[in-house]
Amino acid sequence: MQNRRLRVTIVGTGQNVGISRAHLMGYRYCPDDAEVSGIFDVNMAAAQAWKKEYDLSNAVCYGSFEQALENSDVVSICTPNDTHVGMICRCLEHDVNVLCEKPLSNTMDELERIAALLKTTKAKGMINLNYRRIPAMRYLSRFAAEGGFGKIYLYRHTMGGSRFANEALPMEWRLRKSQSGSGAIGDFCSHMLDMVNFILGDRGEGITNLSTLKETFIKERKGRTGPEAVENEDAAVLIGTLPGGGLLSFMTSRVGAIGNRLEIIGSKAIARFNMEEPARVYLQKRQTGGAFQPEEAVEVPTDNPDWHTSVPAAFVACAENVREFVHAIRENAPVPTDLAQGMRIQRDIEQILAADRR
Repeated sequence: MQNRRLRVTIVGTGQNVGISRAHLMGYRYCPDDAEVSGIFDVNMAAAQAWKKEYDLSNAVCYGSFEQALENSDVVSICTPNDTHVGMICRCLEHDVNVLCEKPLSNTMDELERIAALLKTTKAKGMINLNYRRIPAMRYLSRFAAEGGFGKIYLYRHTMGGSRFANEALPMEWRLRKSQSGSGAIGDFCSHMLDMVNFILGDRGEGITNLSTLKETFIKERKGRTGPEAVENEDAAVLIGTLPGGGLLSFMTSRVGAIGNRLEIIGSKAIARFNMEEPARVYLQKRQTGGAFQPEEAVEVPTDNPDWHTSVPAAFVACAENVREFVHAIRENAPVPTDLAQGMRIQRDIEQILAADRR
């Protein structure tokens, strides 16, 4: 394998958000090490159209997942949440490296299957918690590790999207509990929880004193045979206590959001970030006994010009994560967000859902 490019199959071509495009972008970041040689989608016509749209003339559109496994060194899973565990397990059983979209699963019960296979497989597995690749997030992680914040007082993160604010959008898998599990919580809190861990560090403790409020505002969508009930939440608000005693709040929404914004207030500094400026952090510092200084903008160096283009920052982050995964396979190095981290995030999501106050 070291003397040839890794054979990659992308599973699920996406009809709406299209995260598979970001996976493809990532493999194209490392053309000497990997090539997308296969596509699998339960809709063969969609796979063939995707192949043509993205100029993958040498790729094979496989008729089954098993066929894809037999001809792949790496599989990228970009399918609905309820398919993740089954596909991951089949990859691990075949010693095929697997990169899967988050969240890892819909239920805790399924995770034991993955845990058992991780003890025997030769393959690497990674969950695509790609916000770790955002330059500003990496800066904040270093700043915190160096003691720049001092004691953390407050941590507030808001994240979401506006696509589902359109009531005319028809029913899809993300709105069905059987396929998606939770809604806005599973979709966005996966990243938010991982960012707490990444920026503030893993102290072996989780968020405590959890309290969650969630709501479904658009309760029906147009289905194939008539109106269908939306089965999971459109938005949620969470509060809790960080391991060090600071207060945390999450607000997440799929029916309207003002981007992705993070604020951290500590005894020595205040920082804020928004996704519209992925390579910039705004800081206010103070000395003990003094007031906070005026805000300054910190430009975070990056050697990837895509951070400064119109390409969505989440896609660039995903592409960099894919490149990191390929590097880990090539160098037999640890992956930054392995399947164990995905399982941890899933446990945290279950605790958030259990803390619902309604």
